[in-house]
Amino acid sequence: SKKDNTMPTVRLGESETATKHVDWDKLPLLPEGSYIVRVSDVIETQSKDGSTQFWVELKARGQDERLSDHLTFNEKSKWRIEQCLRSLGVDVSGADEFDVTPDLLRGRCGEVSVLHEEWGGKTKAGVKEWLAWDAVR
Repeated sequence: SKKDNTMPTVRLGESETATKHVDWDKLPLLPEGSYIVRVSDVIETQSKDGSTQFWVELKARGQDERLSDHLTFNEKSKWRIEQCLRSLGVDVSGADEFDVTPDLLRGRCGEVSVLHEEWGGKTKAGVKEWLAWDAVR
């Protein structure tokens, strides 16, 4: 059978908008590579285009450094949201719509690929992609 490549529609649940932002300069640089991570917090903000955005704060297993990623809720970023949800063990298969709230993500474990990037003249460790993680959650 032909695989349906359409992405599920993601609607946000109701949650308070936080004003806290990640201070990248205070985060030690995590080396490039793949890491098992735990979602320590999710902060709801707005992107420059006005879309709802989640800043996902991550703690890599066995590392002191922290890592953050952002999920922007718009049409062109649905693939990234689905990638994150699958890595965190959220079953979205067959879903036409799926409610995503900060509480759904907090405390979950997944795997990410970390890559160093230049942002504003500084080297930052960023999440290149969320990986499929089959270990027991």
